[in-house]
Parts: sequence; C-alpha cells; structure tokens
Amino acid sequence: MARRSYVGPLLGGLVAAIWAFALVWWFGGSPLRGDEQVILFPSAAHLDATGQHWVVPVHGWVFEPEADGVERAALVKLLGKVVAVGDDEQARAILRHRLMPFLADNQRNKRIAVRIGDRRVTLEPSDAGGHFVGTVTVPAKEAEGLAARGELTLEVVGAASSVAPVHLVPTRGLSVISDIDDTIKITEVTDQQALVRNTFMKPFAAAPGMAALYRRWAGEGVVFHYVSSSPWQLYAPLRRFMARAGFPAASLHLKRFRLRDSTVLDLLADPRQTKPAAIEPILQRFPNHQFRLVGDSGERDLEVYGDVARAHRDQIVGIYIRNVTGQAPDDERFRTAFAGLPDELWHVFTDPAELTPAERPAQAPGPSPSAAPLAPAPSTSSPP
Repeated sequence: MARRSYVGPLLGGLVAAIWAFALVWWFGGSPLRGDEQVILFPSAAHLDATGQHWVVPVHGWVFEPEADGVERAALVKLLGKVVAVGDDEQARAILRHRLMPFLADNQRNKRIAVRIGDRRVTLEPSDAGGHFVGTVTVPAKEAEGLAARGELTLEVVGAASSVAPVHLVPTRGLSVISDIDDTIKITEVTDQQALVRNTFMKPFAAAPGMAALYRRWAGEGVVFHYVSSSPWQLYAPLRRFMARAGFPAASLHLKRFRLRDSTVLDLLADPRQTKPAAIEPILQRFPNHQFRLVGDSGERDLEVYGDVARAHRDQIVGIYIRNVTGQAPDDERFRTAFAGLPDELWHVFTDPAELTPAERPAQAPGPSPSAAPLAPAPSTSSPP
C-alpha cells in the first residue's frame, strides 16, 4: 500500500512537467532544426523621430522543404493537364520547382534570432504559416560604419546563408510603389491559362523597357517598393528574375498564402480590398516622401491607386499605368478610377520611353512638374 501512495504524486508531477514543457514550447518557441530553412525578406529602414536610430522592420519565413512526394506529383499532373503542357520537359521542371514552396511544411512557434553587426534581437515566435516579424533598432552612428552603398545586412543567427539587404531610406525624397505582374513582369493575368503558364511553367519575362525606366529613376535618387498580390512562395524566383532583368533592389511586399486557412481566399480577393493594406504602412513609415504609383490596366491598379491618391493627395505626385488592355486613356474606366484627381497626375503608357521628365506622353496627360525627381534620397539553384 505504501508503494501505491507514490503513484498519484508521480503522475501529477509528470503531468505538471509535460504542461510546463508545453507552455515553454508554446510561449518561448523552439530552436531551429538542421532540416529547417529560413528566408529573410528585403527590408526598408527609416529614421525614428529623433533622427538618431534606424528602425528596421524584419520579416521572414521558416519552413521545412518538401521533398518529391505524392502531393507535388499530383499537382504537377493536374496543372500540366490544365494548360496542356504535354512533353515540354523544361516546363515540367520549372513547374516542379515552383510548386515546392507551396507544399513546404511551415514551421510555427520557432524563435528566430537576427542580427545587424553586433546587434542581436530574438523575435516573437513564428505563426502558423511559418512567418515571423519584428524590429531591430540600430543607432545611426553605428549604421554608418556598417552600411555599404546605403544598405545594411540583416542575418539569421545560426543560419549563415539566411541574409537580406536593408535599404536605408532617407527622411525626405521620392519613392516608387510598383506592382509586379504585368507591370514589370509579363503575366497575362486576364488569361487564365496564360497566367498559369507564365507563373509556374515559363522563365519569368520582363515587360519591355521597364527595367531601363526604373534604373533611370533609381539613378535620380528614387527609392523603390514592390507591392504585389503574388504569394510569398514565389519570392525566390521573383528576386532572381528582378536581379537578372536589372530592376533596382527594393523592399518586397507580397501576399500571405497557406493552403489550410483563409489566406487561400485572400489570394483570390479583390486587390482593391487587400492591396491598400500593404501600401498604407509604406506611406506612413515615410511621411515626408513623395510617391509615384506604377501599375497596369490588367487588374485593379487603376482603382487602387485612385483610392490611395485621393486619400493621400499630399504624398502622391504621379500615377503611371502600363496599358495592357488596349483601352484609350479617355476610356470611362480611367475617368472613373481617377475621378477628382488632376488630369496631369495620371499617365497611361504602352512604351516606358514615353515617360521622360521633359516630354508629354503621346497618349496621356503629361507629368506634373511636382512629379519631377527630388534630391537623392534566399537563394537556391533552380530552373529560370
């Protein structure tokens, strides 16, 4: 009987220990394992109100890569049938690779530590989608010694290959918020089969002339932010494409997507309802910047940018729409989208060469004088 008296306390202690471990794991997070990968996304830092510290937003994704398996094979087969890929081996190879991140095992509750120079910060645990966010604050004098070409390097502690650039954005200047699909990259979003092919089965192709235009603007001191409805799972091939095509380095703001929750619906949601949520924080972080908004006529950029410009008339100095639908600039859709805005604020173009500071575009109102440039302000091997 005496021995039995120990059973209750032992079981109680065991249960308490399990609960304690679970609470530590849940609230404290767990360390990275060797088979888990971390991607840090490029960031744009701003000076705080005192001008003495750079505030660096941190955003990344931790996951376990998906090996070839039944799910990916089934998806490859299904999409291959949808667009009649046939015996195109290059298309199948690209498809297999681009589907990998969508099937990755997102790692929740992972505690990621990041550093800039000797300054180290442990972030809040990753969420159900494997995403983690946070902030690193770096004294301006310290940043001067670390910055190379106006950039800091952010890295994950314990994962040397996980690094990302941090662009130091001055307090005043001119910025561009740019869409990606059909603005700088040919996607053909209005054609479902073409969209699937261009997104999952073909090397990404640059919209003619857009990289040269952006490089010219960057040379005038313009800062870039890319805001797109593309999911974060396409981040790696998008970054390789942009670097290869010669687009200026910038922060990226893509969409959260996870097969097991409501973000699936978010991916299909009207951009007019979702895109402003990505644009607004950029405008708020850089209140003394003026902004050009660049998009295309294929989806809802007109309407989104019209809404943003009406809400932030003091910051928006130009709206540039790449015409991929062939509509005339005086079409009712343009007039409705930009109602209440000066005609000289918005521009419709087919050839980016039309958008020179001194010229009036051939098929749209000319650039506003206020839109002139102001003072300067992970990679894995894969198919293209």
